[in-house]
Amino acid sequence: MMMLYETDVAGTKLSSKQCEACPVGTAVVTSSQYIAGVYYKADRYSCQSCPDQNMQMSVSSTGVYSCVCGASYQLVGVSGIGPQSCVLITNTQSFLSQASTAYRMTYLSGSVVENSLTIQHYYLQAASQCQFFGSPDDVRYCQQLANLCVLQLYGDSSIPCINHQTIIKLRGTLSQVRGITNWAYGQPWLYFGGTDATAVCTSNIYLIKKKFDSVLKYMLGVYTMNGTFIGWKPLEAGLSYCTNGAPYTSHGGGESAATDWQIVGYSRDYSFRCELQPLLQREQLFYELFLYGQNANNAYYVPVPVRITNIAENGVSPNAQYPKVPLCDSSDVLVRRFFLFDVVSAITSINSDNTAATPTTIRYASFISIEASQVINTPSRIYPPVLTITYTEVSTSTITVRSVVDVQLSTAYTSDPSAFRTTFYSLFITIMVFTGLLFAVRYRNWNARNARVLSADTITTELGGFNISTIRELLLIAMNTWVLMFLPFTIMYAWYFFVYIKIQYLLTVMLPPDRDYYSKGSPYYVFYANMHVMFFLQLTYVLVMIYRQCKADLFFIDWEPSKVTADGKQSRQGGVSVWRTILVANEWTELQTIRKTDIRFTLMFLALILLGQGLDYNATLQPDLDNKSPGPLNVILRFANTTFFWLILSYGQYLWRFMIAERYLGEPPERLFVDFCTIAKISVIVLDEKYHGYYLHCRSPHQYADGTMTELVEMLHKEEAGLTTDRSLDGAPPEVQTFQIFVSGEWRTSFDKIKDAMVGAGKSEMR
Repeated sequence: MMMLYETDVAGTKLSSKQCEACPVGTAVVTSSQYIAGVYYKADRYSCQSCPDQNMQMSVSSTGVYSCVCGASYQLVGVSGIGPQSCVLITNTQSFLSQASTAYRMTYLSGSVVENSLTIQHYYLQAASQCQFFGSPDDVRYCQQLANLCVLQLYGDSSIPCINHQTIIKLRGTLSQVRGITNWAYGQPWLYFGGTDATAVCTSNIYLIKKKFDSVLKYMLGVYTMNGTFIGWKPLEAGLSYCTNGAPYTSHGGGESAATDWQIVGYSRDYSFRCELQPLLQREQLFYELFLYGQNANNAYYVPVPVRITNIAENGVSPNAQYPKVPLCDSSDVLVRRFFLFDVVSAITSINSDNTAATPTTIRYASFISIEASQVINTPSRIYPPVLTITYTEVSTSTITVRSVVDVQLSTAYTSDPSAFRTTFYSLFITIMVFTGLLFAVRYRNWNARNARVLSADTITTELGGFNISTIRELLLIAMNTWVLMFLPFTIMYAWYFFVYIKIQYLLTVMLPPDRDYYSKGSPYYVFYANMHVMFFLQLTYVLVMIYRQCKADLFFIDWEPSKVTADGKQSRQGGVSVWRTILVANEWTELQTIRKTDIRFTLMFLALILLGQGLDYNATLQPDLDNKSPGPLNVILRFANTTFFWLILSYGQYLWRFMIAERYLGEPPERLFVDFCTIAKISVIVLDEKYHGYYLHCRSPHQYADGTMTELVEMLHKEEAGLTTDRSLDGAPPEVQTFQIFVSGEWRTSFDKIKDAMVGAGKSEMR
């Protein structure tokens, strides 16, 4: 091939164009085209060489260009994926037999790519050049091999991963970097060594500021697909890697995504929309995450372990999405390098213009979680965070211009649950003891109220020993006692953590992860279970109480005598009118619906405060009470926040009624009812239990209750002037009209006979 030139070496223009033969192995490219995976522009004024120094460019008689390796070299690489190269045949021999298996990609959906052109392009050169490491330039090929292992998700049957581990062992322990297993000189560090992942996750300690304005600075080490280390860059919003096109950009991630989760203590859950098609045009990159810090001497980088939930060993994934303990479980497989999306592993064909075709499958990180944990008994230190990633696959045949998926980003700052659990269990046992004592006292009181001697010559009681009725009462008393003791305890326990989490100035308390409440291993399990237990116990008790109130014995005593005329005859036929009794019964019915607080008022203003004013987000795990940003609500903090406002509203209404409304603006409804019954001259007996009840003594000191308005006013004036007897029961303190009564067995027997005669024996059961 001859090259044209128009100037001499000094740059002086010649009188005419001249030709010069190209050096051996080079050629003049006369038409723009791909040669050995590299695009060459047509240029008659230069001799161009092949992408590898061990290649020679030649042109056939038909004008076809090609690059040929030397006799001792093998051509590797796929034109269309990237530049081809030459590798010594002696180096590739040990990898040829497993090459076809190495090219195989098995996806989570079960689909299989028998020949991934991306892996085929890199594998032979990466494995052979890395194993026969000869110069610092060969580090790039070890990085390529590591990237292939990452693309195959560290599978235990992945040939690139097996080759990587084999090469690490060949280097031996003497070449380890900083004494770290699986990190040999010149090799990427892909796996964390050790059999106990929990020990690995807690092996380093990171010092932070004591205040909650401490910001964790993350750094990313970035690698290209061909193993080139691009350099370091701050993480910032890097995990919000995927955006959404206009006009829905606000729903996507990108550089403007929130990064306040990097403030210590700010646990967050974000969700953004990811448009898949633009990912096909982006460069395939790989990352390693570090926590950056500085001390008095120098800066340092703390590696962040990565848990990929899709990793499979012997067909089973050892990494759960959420570990049972903070950071990681002991059986987890921890790795270093990861990708956020994969648009290269499923390339199986080359286009007619010698470019890579669209991959058949896209993989993307659909769930990303970063969790940091407080060091036990050392509040100003944390263990380096652990990054958890879950990948999801989508077939490109289903992707359209507006195909979007959801990506979840979760961050959590937690503490070891052992101290939390120990404290809760200790208090729980203490309250159980007091619950048992209160239950014993309440049962004794109930037994005393309901035990009666039925005859003078026997000590047999109405209870008749330990029977079904006794067991029923035992259960009901136990239910209510449990709630009476544990509800205040639960409220105070929740308030304690709310105060220390939301109002603390120095880093002191962090709550354990609040997930998977129904798992017995969760530190919130007892709290969550007790909330359900209290609800159903109290619900049962209330239903029984309503039933008993509906079946309670209610007896109205009309003290009104019949009026007689001067000749000693009754003034009207039929005796005393029944309407006063009906009116009293009606007022009694209305009294049953009156409460000290209005539940409608409470719920309405509770919704206004929590939802309308956004105070519901006081229950997020952010250690700042002024931060009302939406986020996941912690179950303990939410209970504390809700009960606080509930009690404020409830006791506010109670105090309003007691201190003002019923003192200066009116009277208590129950007192008005007693006055009404007194004017009507009708007493009330209510038996809520067989031998226990209440008596409202409402026998008016006036001679008659059934009269004209004039007579009623005149009688009230006499009472006001002290011209009548006291309203109280004979022998009782003055002005006392309400009494708690305990009746004897004989009295109850007589009462039941009278009642049965009036309403019938079949309808007189109390319970």
